[in-house]
Amino acid sequence: SSGATCIAALRKGQTLTIANVGDSRCVLGTRDTSKYKKNFEAVQLSSDHKPDRPDELFRIRNEGGHVECRHVLVNRSNGTVRMPVGPPRVWYNLT
Repeated sequence: SSGATCIAALRKGQTLTIANVGDSRCVLGTRDTSKYKKNFEAVQLSSDHKPDRPDELFRIRNEGGHVECRHVLVNRSNGTVRMPVGPPRVWYNLT
């Protein structure tokens, strides 16, 4: 139940570069000044870096890993059932 996340932003001239690792999010507050609106709006600058995202899942599998939730065994009247618990996690084969 531990981990680390990071967001980094670099502005160079008119270019803004965003990098993220983990499940941190980066947003930019902008002000809409058109037609009497003076509200701030949030603009998403990053996407969630989750292991079950299609591109991440592809990358993990290509490196020999797999993604799945932890499981618990639950006894039911028709037998034991394997139930997923928690978010998807990355598992690597260390052999």
